[in-house]
Formats: sequence, C-alpha cells, structure tokens
Amino acid sequence: SRRSAMAASVTPGRALRYAGAPRAASYTNRWDTAAMSAMRGKNGPQPTGKLPPQLPTIVFHGDSDRVVHPSNAAGFLRNLERSRAAPLVCKTSYGRSPGGRDYTRKIHATRVGQTLLEEWTVHGSGHGWSGGRTAGSHTDPAGPNASREMLRFFLSRRRSG
Repeated sequence: SRRSAMAASVTPGRALRYAGAPRAASYTNRWDTAAMSAMRGKNGPQPTGKLPPQLPTIVFHGDSDRVVHPSNAAGFLRNLERSRAAPLVCKTSYGRSPGGRDYTRKIHATRVGQTLLEEWTVHGSGHGWSGGRTAGSHTDPAGPNASREMLRFFLSRRRSG
C-alpha cells in the first residue's frame, strides 16, 4: 500500500507539547508554567542521548518575537542532530520578502541532499504569521509568505510505498 511521507510544520510556540511538557488535563497549570517558561527561552536542562528519527520539519520564527523566544527554534536542530549518526550539511541563504522583511533561510540536509530541517528566521518580525493578510490577527504581512513556503516544502516530500 502507498502512504505519503510525513513532514512537520511548526512555529516554535506551538511545538512545546512535543518538548516533554505534561499533556494530561490534570496537569494544565504545570503545563502552562512549563510552556510559558520554555517560550521565554528558559528550557532548563536538556535531555541527552540518541533520539529516534525526526520528521522533516519547516520552522518560521521572527527574531523580534516577544512571546516565544527565538532560541526555541534551535531546539529542532538540536533534536535532529541527536537523532542522526552522520553530520548534516547546512546551506544558508539570505533574502528580502516582497513586503520588505529580510530573512535568513537555513537548510539542514543529509550528504545526499535530503532536506530534514528548513529554518526561516524573519528579521524584525514579531509574534505573527509571516506573510499573512493585513486584516488577520497575529500576522506580519511584510514577511515572506510562510503558507506558500510550507506548501512547497510539503509537496516536495516524496511518497513512499
């Protein structure tokens, strides 16, 4: 049977549940405290040891975000590195969106070119959806179009059978 290759798209604040924060409803206050601490860049001790293979991931984050600390995006690369025996190849490019925001795009791939992490840092952007509509809440219309880039990323994943 055919199944599509899986990939993930995240904004660092939305991924906190996957970083080990409690999930049970009875732990809501503890999760809220852990989540708020992590979003502010205070993650505490980091786990060690090998991790299982990670899903290919694309991350967008504004470096002026005052809600979710920019250091949260680095956690995806740390986890990816802990899941791999072979080193990753990183290609960095710089650009400017049509709306005028500068950005840095880093592609972390295997030696044979399989992209495992695509990390976008939108310079000067706060806590908002990059490239979103002006009428939307929590959007940054001046940023690169995150929706288009995520669609490109997902459609580039090969199907496995």
